[in-house]
Amino acid sequence: MKFFIGLCGRNSDGFESSGRGESRWAQSLVRCLSESGEHTVFATSDGEEVKWGKCKSRDNVLLVDPVRKPLLVNEHFDVAIFSSWQDDKPEKKYINADKYLYGIMGWKTEIMKDGYFNDNEYVIRWFRSDLENVPDDINFKDRNFLLAQPFGRKFGKSKFENQRIGWTAKEAFLPTTPGKLNVAARRHLVGAIDACKETGAQLEIFSCDEVNPINAPLIKEWKLDKRLESLGNQLIMCPSLPFKEYQEELKKCSVVVPISFAGSVQESIFNGIVPLMYRDSMFSDHEWIEGICSEMTYDTMSTIGPSDSDEDILSAEQIKNILVDLLTSEETFNEYLYRLRPMVIDNLDSNVIAQLNRIMKHNG
Repeated sequence: MKFFIGLCGRNSDGFESSGRGESRWAQSLVRCLSESGEHTVFATSDGEEVKWGKCKSRDNVLLVDPVRKPLLVNEHFDVAIFSSWQDDKPEKKYINADKYLYGIMGWKTEIMKDGYFNDNEYVIRWFRSDLENVPDDINFKDRNFLLAQPFGRKFGKSKFENQRIGWTAKEAFLPTTPGKLNVAARRHLVGAIDACKETGAQLEIFSCDEVNPINAPLIKEWKLDKRLESLGNQLIMCPSLPFKEYQEELKKCSVVVPISFAGSVQESIFNGIVPLMYRDSMFSDHEWIEGICSEMTYDTMSTIGPSDSDEDILSAEQIKNILVDLLTSEETFNEYLYRLRPMVIDNLDSNVIAQLNRIMKHNG
């Protein structure tokens, strides 16, 4: 099949460019389709540059400079996939396709007002739970389909032996972070530091070039700077990295904490890493997460629903104990990992291709 994929943001290293959310989803689709060997892909961005850069080019993928997008009017595609949602759908003015797919992260009320009235327009849901919760009172409910972010051809092996905690959140180091979220981040950081001291595991802090964690005002205010320094060689400072290098560095961890972004949760599990996540993560009500490794943030924007009950708040000591258990018991680690793995079955490349084929067979 012949695909058009509308990227968003800057794509200076092909489908290995840095980005998250809609950007990462679209780039992952380009990679997946290019590796299948059965499809041709045209890809361009919504205004920023697009080039291969450090990413190895693919013969069946054509990256189109944004200024040349209007020339695509002479092409015809089986499927056009857009990662940035706009109510007036300007892309359709120059993209001719049998079916148009709009990838939307989170349900926007504007979608219901805008409507997708043409039989060949589809709203894409990234997660099965989102698909199950599509409102009944829309006239295009039957044109909402699952198209998950593809992570690879097979699951990564268990990373228990790595003995490293990856800190992927910046909340504890940024002065602009809301106070309630900082409270939760502090408990996690204390728990992570103490777990490393007890087990000898390493603590790797990602994206720390934005502000030195040890010298961050909040860290000093909480008197955690000395605690971090006391880890010595167990503390690893990881600067902001291009996507591919970040992925390789992340795979050196066995546990990541704390996590609030859906993509990060999925990517960790897929690669054999156990995530300790915030309870307001969209996955936190999954049957194998609830009561196992969830954490309330005190965040009033919680999608699960805020609670003032102390029973819903894990103390730093409890967080440490969970981490110690994950770091010292391979049986416990693998039990969590394999019970969480069904959450990312949809993200296998082969299953994403099957999801696309299902959409193509649908008669609107």
